[in-house]
Formats: sequence, C-alpha cells, structure tokens
Amino acid sequence: MPQILNIFPKVENKLLDILRYLEKQFENLDELDIDVDNKSEQELKEIVNHIYVLIYND
Repeated sequence: MPQILNIFPKVENKLLDILRYLEKQFENLDELDIDVDNKSEQELKEIVNHIYVLIYND
C-alpha cells in the first residue's frame, strides 16, 4: 500500500512541472485556454517534445 500511495506525489510533481513549463511558454494559464496561434509549428513541436521529456524522463 505505501508503494501505491507514493505514486500520487510523483504524478502531482510531474503535473506541476508541466503546468509551470506551459505557463512559462504561453504566459498566464488562468483562463484555461492556451493560445497556440502565437507560436510557430517548430516552437509547438519543441514544446510537445519537452513535455514528453518531463513525463517520461525519470
């Protein structure tokens, strides 16, 4: 059971890291809307790749 409960803080930390990164890239996320029109396709691909790294790089 402690091993299962240990998963929650890890998931929470990963989500917070992703949200911090998204806020850094797209500024204020309070309205829960990410405006991707201001980014080029290459920039969006880099953002997606960085999120993959945040999720899977352990």
